[in-house]
Amino acid sequence: MVKRRYTSVGLLVASGAVVISGVALGQTSLLIGAWLCAAAAVSVLLVSDLRVRRGGDESEKDSQLISLASESEKSAVMDPVTGLQNGEFFNAVLIPKVATARRRLWPVTVVLIRLNFDNSIQSQYDNDQLIVKFAVLLSRTVREADIVCRLSNFVFGLILDDTDEDGGAWTAERIQIAQSKYGDDRIVKVSAGVASYPTHGMDPVTILTKATEAMEKAVTNLALPGLGLVIVAPQGPNN
Repeated sequence: MVKRRYTSVGLLVASGAVVISGVALGQTSLLIGAWLCAAAAVSVLLVSDLRVRRGGDESEKDSQLISLASESEKSAVMDPVTGLQNGEFFNAVLIPKVATARRRLWPVTVVLIRLNFDNSIQSQYDNDQLIVKFAVLLSRTVREADIVCRLSNFVFGLILDDTDEDGGAWTAERIQIAQSKYGDDRIVKVSAGVASYPTHGMDPVTILTKATEAMEKAVTNLALPGLGLVIVAPQGPNN
């Protein structure tokens, strides 16, 4: 592209020199040649500029397509209500998290949290508002490095690196304390189930299954006083 511009400039300079010579010598043929030379130079410039513009347009379109693809990928793993990552992301990231824990010889813990609202929540709008408030409180309570996801309407999931089951239980209890102090009192229960690698399983499926079972057991005891139970999965022979 640059070579074409240099060529066109050279043609324009040459045509100017020919015009001067033609006028000085009074030769019409030289003037015609100069005109043709100038026309060729202008044509080269126009073609060059057109290609530059087309190239710029194509680059802009490519950038827009890449941006749209990126936004589409983000929305596929994002909860639209809270802005947190969703269950699909949680399941996908748990696999490398367990693999990293195995390689580095440290624990990793899954904490599943189930919310229960009081009977005053009747509309989807009120439901979403409470969910958003709790999501903000949850994100502010856990460590910045912890994975926080919304798995379903009332269930949130945490993945805690370098944290055993006792640390996972303490994290769940800190969330309960934060909810009691700063949360909306229409959230009446914050129940949790905890399971860890390697204590409760050597693979993501087993760990998540045991955390789910522990959470479900916690939820069946809603009649007990307090903000909710935090249950650590029992250790078994199949770990």
